[in-house]
Amino acid sequence: MEDDTQFLKKNTDVYMSHFINDDQTFWCQSASSEEHDEILLGLSEVENSAGQNHIDPDALVPGSLCIARFLDDEFWYRAEVIDKNEGELSVFFLDYGNKTRVSITDVREMPPCLLKIPPQAFLCELEGFDVLSLKVGLCDMMKYIG
Repeated sequence: MEDDTQFLKKNTDVYMSHFINDDQTFWCQSASSEEHDEILLGLSEVENSAGQNHIDPDALVPGSLCIARFLDDEFWYRAEVIDKNEGELSVFFLDYGNKTRVSITDVREMPPCLLKIPPQAFLCELEGFDVLSLKVGLCDMMKYIG
């Protein structure tokens, strides 16, 4: 397996999957990944058996891996439990980098085949990028256009 510094030294096509509110930090995933196809196949099996594979709510603690339904699109994704509060969980989606709250009823056990695949999302940060200058430049450009 390559170390992170080698990964950073080569050109890689990526998709930005989730922005963080600080203007310089975001989550990406590789644009070409055989593992992504394996994940989709495993998740489709979970979706097809959505009435099965329920998980014991008592087993869900911070750090637990699971499959959670993302309510915005109703699809299932690999997730890690961040926090538990009565009938709801805060989860982090391993392959996209976003977080949300879900009902415990929208969580399933992660199939063993998906446990072996590493998270597909990786955190990125712009280095040497002056956000304030960009914002001022965009404001000036908008004044010019307007």
